[in-house]
Amino acid sequence: MSAGSPRRAGGRSATMATLVGVLVLTGSLVVAMVGLSPAGTSGGGSNATVPGGLVAANSSAVGYVPSGLAINRSWPVQSASISDFTRDAGIYSITSRTDVGVRSALSTGLIALARISCGGDRSANPSSDHPRGKACDFMQTYTTSAGVQIGWRLANWFVANQAVLGVNYVIWQNQIWVAGSPSRWTPYQSSAYGCPDPTNITGCHMDHVHVSFY
Repeated sequence: MSAGSPRRAGGRSATMATLVGVLVLTGSLVVAMVGLSPAGTSGGGSNATVPGGLVAANSSAVGYVPSGLAINRSWPVQSASISDFTRDAGIYSITSRTDVGVRSALSTGLIALARISCGGDRSANPSSDHPRGKACDFMQTYTTSAGVQIGWRLANWFVANQAVLGVNYVIWQNQIWVAGSPSRWTPYQSSAYGCPDPTNITGCHMDHVHVSFY
Protein backbone atom coordinates (compact mmCIF):
# COMPACT_ATOMS: atom_id res chain seq x y z
CA MET A 1 0.00 0.00 0.00
CA SER A 2 1.40 3.39 -0.94
CA ALA A 3 1.75 6.29 1.43
CA GLY A 4 -0.92 8.19 -0.51
CA SER A 5 -3.62 5.52 -0.06
CA PRO A 6 -4.76 6.55 3.43
CA ARG A 7 -5.20 10.12 2.25
CA ARG A 8 -7.39 8.99 -0.66
CA ALA A 9 -9.45 6.81 1.64
CA GLY A 10 -9.86 9.74 4.00
CA GLY A 11 -10.95 11.92 1.11
CA ARG A 12 -13.55 9.37 0.08
CA SER A 13 -14.83 9.14 3.65
CA ALA A 14 -15.17 12.91 3.85
CA THR A 15 -17.00 12.96 0.52
CA MET A 16 -19.39 10.21 1.66
CA ALA A 17 -20.01 12.03 4.93
CA THR A 18 -20.82 15.21 3.03
CA LEU A 19 -23.19 13.31 0.70
CA VAL A 20 -25.00 11.67 3.61
CA GLY A 21 -25.36 15.06 5.25
CA VAL A 22 -26.89 16.54 2.11
CA LEU A 23 -29.34 13.62 1.82
CA VAL A 24 -30.37 13.95 5.46
CA LEU A 25 -30.88 17.69 5.05
CA THR A 26 -32.91 17.15 1.87
CA GLY A 27 -35.07 14.56 3.60
CA SER A 28 -35.63 16.91 6.52
CA LEU A 29 -36.72 19.66 4.17
CA VAL A 30 -39.16 17.32 2.42
CA VAL A 31 -40.63 16.23 5.74
CA ALA A 32 -40.89 19.85 6.83
CA MET A 33 -42.64 20.85 3.61
CA VAL A 34 -45.12 17.97 3.91
CA GLY A 35 -45.71 18.79 7.53
CA LEU A 36 -46.51 22.37 6.62
CA SER A 37 -49.18 21.32 4.11
CA PRO A 38 -52.65 22.28 5.35
CA ALA A 39 -54.44 19.31 6.90
CA GLY A 40 -57.54 18.15 5.09
CA THR A 41 -56.47 19.05 1.57
CA SER A 42 -55.99 16.88 -1.48
CA GLY A 43 -52.97 18.53 -2.98
CA GLY A 44 -52.41 21.60 -5.06
CA GLY A 45 -55.50 23.58 -5.92
CA SER A 46 -57.65 22.09 -3.18
CA ASN A 47 -58.80 24.04 -0.15
CA ALA A 48 -61.22 21.39 1.04
CA THR A 49 -62.30 21.55 4.66
CA VAL A 50 -64.71 19.40 6.60
CA PRO A 51 -68.08 21.22 6.63
CA GLY A 52 -69.99 21.97 9.77
CA GLY A 53 -73.31 20.40 10.66
CA LEU A 54 -72.30 16.78 10.04
CA VAL A 55 -74.22 14.11 11.95
CA ALA A 56 -72.08 11.65 13.92
CA ALA A 57 -71.70 8.06 12.72
CA ASN A 58 -73.80 6.37 15.39
CA SER A 59 -75.70 3.54 13.70
CA SER A 60 -74.42 0.27 12.30
CA ALA A 61 -77.95 -1.07 11.74
CA VAL A 62 -78.44 -2.76 8.39
CA GLY A 63 -80.25 -0.43 5.97
CA TYR A 64 -80.73 2.34 8.50
CA VAL A 65 -82.42 5.58 7.43
CA PRO A 66 -82.76 8.33 10.06
CA SER A 67 -86.23 9.56 10.90
CA GLY A 68 -86.96 12.95 9.36
CA LEU A 69 -83.90 12.76 7.10
CA ALA A 70 -83.22 16.04 5.30
CA ILE A 71 -82.63 15.64 1.56
CA ASN A 72 -81.08 18.15 -0.84
CA ARG A 73 -81.00 17.21 -4.52
CA SER A 74 -80.28 20.70 -5.88
CA TRP A 75 -76.56 20.62 -6.50
CA PRO A 76 -74.78 22.42 -9.33
CA VAL A 77 -72.92 20.27 -11.82
CA GLN A 78 -69.18 20.09 -11.15
CA SER A 79 -66.32 18.98 -13.36
CA ALA A 80 -63.45 16.85 -12.12
CA SER A 81 -60.88 19.59 -11.62
CA ILE A 82 -58.93 18.42 -8.56
CA SER A 83 -56.15 15.84 -8.57
CA ASP A 84 -57.39 12.58 -7.08
CA PHE A 85 -55.36 12.21 -3.91
CA THR A 86 -56.67 8.67 -3.31
CA ARG A 87 -54.79 7.45 -6.40
CA ASP A 88 -51.47 8.25 -8.07
CA ALA A 89 -51.33 12.05 -8.26
CA GLY A 90 -51.92 13.56 -11.66
CA ILE A 91 -53.53 10.50 -13.25
CA TYR A 92 -57.16 10.96 -12.24
CA SER A 93 -59.25 13.91 -11.09
CA ILE A 94 -62.23 14.35 -8.80
CA THR A 95 -64.81 17.06 -8.24
CA SER A 96 -64.54 19.44 -5.32
CA ARG A 97 -67.70 17.88 -3.86
CA THR A 98 -66.08 14.44 -3.92
CA ASP A 99 -62.97 15.97 -2.36
CA VAL A 100 -64.98 17.34 0.56
CA GLY A 101 -66.85 14.05 0.91
CA VAL A 102 -63.65 12.06 1.24
CA ARG A 103 -62.08 14.51 3.70
CA SER A 104 -65.26 14.37 5.77
CA ALA A 105 -65.31 10.56 5.77
CA LEU A 106 -61.70 10.50 6.93
CA SER A 107 -62.65 12.75 9.85
CA THR A 108 -64.99 10.04 11.21
CA GLY A 109 -62.10 7.69 11.91
CA LEU A 110 -64.00 4.85 10.24
CA ILE A 111 -61.81 4.68 7.16
CA ALA A 112 -58.15 5.20 6.27
CA LEU A 113 -56.96 7.00 3.15
CA ALA A 114 -55.16 3.87 1.94
CA ARG A 115 -58.53 2.10 1.73
CA ILE A 116 -60.23 4.71 -0.47
CA SER A 117 -60.22 4.78 -4.26
CA CYS A 118 -62.11 7.36 -6.31
CA GLY A 119 -61.18 8.04 -9.94
CA GLY A 120 -60.42 5.40 -12.53
CA ASP A 121 -61.77 3.54 -15.51
CA ARG A 122 -64.70 1.14 -15.18
CA SER A 123 -64.84 -0.58 -18.55
CA ALA A 124 -67.42 -3.09 -17.32
CA ASN A 125 -69.79 -0.26 -16.37
CA PRO A 126 -69.78 2.65 -18.86
CA SER A 127 -72.27 4.64 -16.74
CA SER A 128 -70.00 4.60 -13.67
CA ASP A 129 -69.39 7.85 -11.82
CA HIS A 130 -65.75 6.95 -11.08
CA PRO A 131 -64.24 8.16 -14.39
CA ARG A 132 -66.04 11.48 -13.89
CA GLY A 133 -64.55 11.95 -10.44
CA LYS A 134 -67.94 11.75 -8.75
CA ALA A 135 -67.63 8.44 -6.90
CA CYS A 136 -65.40 6.69 -4.39
CA ASP A 137 -65.03 3.16 -3.04
CA PHE A 138 -64.35 2.73 0.67
CA MET A 139 -62.91 -0.76 1.14
CA GLN A 140 -64.06 -2.79 4.15
CA THR A 141 -63.07 -6.00 5.94
CA TYR A 142 -66.22 -7.71 4.73
CA THR A 143 -65.21 -11.21 5.94
CA THR A 144 -65.83 -10.35 9.61
CA SER A 145 -69.01 -9.24 11.33
CA ALA A 146 -67.13 -6.32 12.88
CA GLY A 147 -65.93 -5.21 9.45
CA VAL A 148 -69.45 -5.37 8.02
CA GLN A 149 -70.76 -3.33 10.95
CA ILE A 150 -68.14 -0.65 10.37
CA GLY A 151 -69.16 -0.62 6.72
CA TRP A 152 -72.77 -0.04 7.71
CA ARG A 153 -71.76 2.73 10.10
CA LEU A 154 -69.94 4.50 7.27
CA ALA A 155 -72.73 3.90 4.75
CA ASN A 156 -75.38 5.10 7.19
CA TRP A 157 -73.24 8.14 8.00
CA PHE A 158 -73.18 9.14 4.35
CA VAL A 159 -76.96 8.76 4.17
CA ALA A 160 -77.47 10.80 7.34
CA ASN A 161 -75.32 13.60 5.88
CA GLN A 162 -76.74 13.62 2.35
CA ALA A 163 -77.93 17.21 2.56
CA VAL A 164 -74.50 18.44 3.67
CA LEU A 165 -72.25 16.38 1.38
CA GLY A 166 -74.37 16.12 -1.77
CA VAL A 167 -74.61 12.33 -1.75
CA ASN A 168 -76.48 10.92 -4.75
CA TYR A 169 -76.48 7.24 -3.77
CA VAL A 170 -74.73 4.70 -1.55
CA ILE A 171 -74.18 0.98 -2.22
CA TRP A 172 -73.07 -1.57 0.36
CA GLN A 173 -73.58 -5.30 0.84
CA ASN A 174 -75.80 -5.73 -2.23
CA GLN A 175 -78.06 -2.89 -1.03
CA ILE A 176 -78.50 0.61 -2.43
CA TRP A 177 -79.82 3.86 -1.00
CA VAL A 178 -80.75 6.64 -3.45
CA ALA A 179 -81.41 10.28 -2.60
CA GLY A 180 -84.27 10.27 -5.09
CA SER A 181 -86.02 7.51 -3.08
CA PRO A 182 -84.68 8.19 0.38
CA SER A 183 -87.11 6.30 2.62
CA ARG A 184 -85.36 2.92 2.44
CA TRP A 185 -82.54 0.79 1.12
CA THR A 186 -83.37 -1.64 -1.68
CA PRO A 187 -81.55 -4.59 -3.32
CA TYR A 188 -78.84 -3.38 -5.67
CA GLN A 189 -79.52 -4.42 -9.25
CA SER A 190 -76.92 -4.14 -11.98
CA SER A 191 -76.92 -5.78 -15.39
CA ALA A 192 -73.23 -4.86 -15.74
CA TYR A 193 -72.26 -6.92 -12.69
CA GLY A 194 -75.17 -9.36 -12.49
CA CYS A 195 -76.38 -8.04 -9.15
CA PRO A 196 -77.87 -8.86 -6.78
CA ASP A 197 -75.37 -11.69 -6.40
CA PRO A 198 -73.54 -12.08 -3.07
CA THR A 199 -70.89 -14.24 -4.77
CA ASN A 200 -69.80 -11.28 -6.91
CA ILE A 201 -67.88 -9.76 -4.05
CA THR A 202 -66.64 -6.56 -5.68
CA GLY A 203 -69.19 -6.02 -8.45
CA CYS A 204 -72.10 -6.20 -6.01
CA HIS A 205 -70.28 -4.12 -3.40
CA MET A 206 -69.88 -6.75 -0.72
CA ASP A 207 -66.32 -5.60 0.05
CA HIS A 208 -66.66 -1.83 -0.24
CA VAL A 209 -69.03 1.04 0.37
CA HIS A 210 -69.60 2.90 -2.89
CA VAL A 211 -70.64 6.54 -2.68
CA SER A 212 -71.63 8.68 -5.66
CA PHE A 213 -71.94 12.42 -5.28
CA TYR A 214 -74.02 14.89 -7.31
